[in-house]
Amino acid sequence: MALLDLVMPAPPHDPITMLKNDHDRFQDLVERINKTTERAAKTRTKLFLQLKALLNAHERIEETIFYRELKKHAMTQDIVLEGLQEHHVADLLVRELTRMPRSSQDWGPKLHVLGESLNHHIKEEERKMFPKARLILPKDKVVALGKKMQARKTVLLKKSR
Repeated sequence: MALLDLVMPAPPHDPITMLKNDHDRFQDLVERINKTTERAAKTRTKLFLQLKALLNAHERIEETIFYRELKKHAMTQDIVLEGLQEHHVADLLVRELTRMPRSSQDWGPKLHVLGESLNHHIKEEERKMFPKARLILPKDKVVALGKKMQARKTVLLKKSR
């Protein structure tokens, strides 16, 4: 399956649906990687590279488009700032995982920690941030953000190939 096939949002370019779909894909990829062992280095590498590319594109559109808009509102400022820090932690873990041999006995546990960190972040966004975003963002703004996010994501994923 091509990487771009993994990221097409449901119409009409709802950014929250798009981000939730990414969350589901992250969880699926982490679960599939967690089922591998040190002996499955090639499979780990393939799945991890998919996760890494999707995570990078997701974070970039979230930070530069979605979070930027939400940060303007008092109701969502704190959760946006927390989300940025959670992205930072995920980026550190991804960098460490990238440098480690997939056959290392430490690689699997570190990937598991990344998965736990992502799950925490996902719950925060889906339970706290997204409902608030629905309250404060007008529908026309939501659609415009979704279109902008999808266009940027497509470019980022093409570059990651």
